[in-house]
Order: sequence, then structure tokens, then C-alpha cells
Amino acid sequence: MAKSFLLMGEPSTGKSTSLRTLDYKETFIITPNVKDFPFPGAEVNYTNYDSKTGKGNVYRTEELDNISAIIKHVSSKLPHVKQIVLEDFSHYLTHRVLGPDFAGDTGYNKWNRLGASVQAALFTGLDKLRDDLIILIIHHTDLHEDGKVKEQTAGKLMDNLIKVSSWYTVILHSHIKLEKDVRRYVFQTNEVAPFLAKSPPGMFADMYISNNMQKVLDDMRLYRAGKPQYPVHFID
Repeated sequence: MAKSFLLMGEPSTGKSTSLRTLDYKETFIITPNVKDFPFPGAEVNYTNYDSKTGKGNVYRTEELDNISAIIKHVSSKLPHVKQIVLEDFSHYLTHRVLGPDFAGDTGYNKWNRLGASVQAALFTGLDKLRDDLIILIIHHTDLHEDGKVKEQTAGKLMDNLIKVSSWYTVILHSHIKLEKDVRRYVFQTNEVAPFLAKSPPGMFADMYISNNMQKVLDDMRLYRAGKPQYPVHFID
């Protein structure tokens, strides 16, 4: 069974930049846009995937309903891939809601279909994927009615019925901290109001950690193997 986790935050707070530390030979990125990845060497190391040759490690699609199939393909056909990155998931919602088919449909069922597509893309079939596979979902944030800053959604169906954040054991929240006039890009690992984040005790070193995605994945894998790198304290 594959594991998935959520990384969310405002634009330009280090989410995509955190991918710079990953081994590109073991990474596959699914993205809804054609913007450049913001780190050196990305244009050389991350190229469009060709299913015929098996070369490349980036799959570009605006269609939400394509995600589940490509994740299954990577899991079964590309055993060297250890992590799949689903970039800018909120943009998939934007493409669907602003698309002509959705805008031209006056019925309420279009929202139910959107909810079903989100569930299929993010949560369905993880138990049938490789055990060594980690799926990272990158998401933008929004201020919700409960006063928390958490994942951006496309309406109350996702908020009230799907409750995206409730499906994850690990949620990281990206921030920029200014320390002595130096911008430090960090991930928040547990909740500090109003920002939502969560992780098991001892999985990460501190409340705020460097936005080094390879280190994040290494700590997660060691923790799940029963080899936590940091003190584990549970509240009785």
C-alpha cells in the first residue's frame, strides 16, 4: 500500500522549491501546468514522460480524471520511481470549474462529479499501489469558516463531505520566516493556529523544519520502519 501526504501553503513559500533535493531518477511529477520548476537543473533532469520509451519523469495534464490512471501506471510500470509528486492540485480544481463543460452545466450533479473525481485522484486505490511508493500532494491554501488556514477547495462539498485534510496522517504547511533579515523557507509539522499541519510524534525534528523534501521523505520512511530519528513523546 502506497502512502500519501499533503504539503500546503501560499504561493512562493517554498513548496515546489523543496523538490530540489529529491533524486530525479526516483521521482515522477504530475502537473497541471507548464511553468518551470524553480531550482537549478530542473529543465535537464525533469523531462516530459514518453510512455512508449519509458523515458522522462513529468506528466502534464489539465484533466483531474487522468491522475488516478497515471499513478497506477507509474506504480506498475516504473519500479524505479519511489515518490510521485502531484503538483498544484488546486489548479486541477480551477481547470475543472472554469472549463466550458462545467460552466455550461446548470445542474447540481456537476459538484457531485467533481467530488468523485477528487476522491478518485487522491484517495482511491492506494492499497493496490507499491508499498515503497510515497505520493506527495502539493496544494494551495485558503482561510476557512472555522478560522483555520488549510487546503483550498472548490466549494462546500469538499469542505463538508470529503474533508480532504482528514484523510492524511501527515500534513506539512510551508512558511517563510525572516531571521536576521534572511528569508528561511520552512515546513510547519504540527498545528499552530490558524495554520493546519499534523504529523505523528517523533517523525520530524521540530515544529519547523527545513524545506528539504528528501530529508522529509527519509524521516517518514525511517519512522514507518520503526526507526524514528527523534524522541517520541505521546501524551497520556
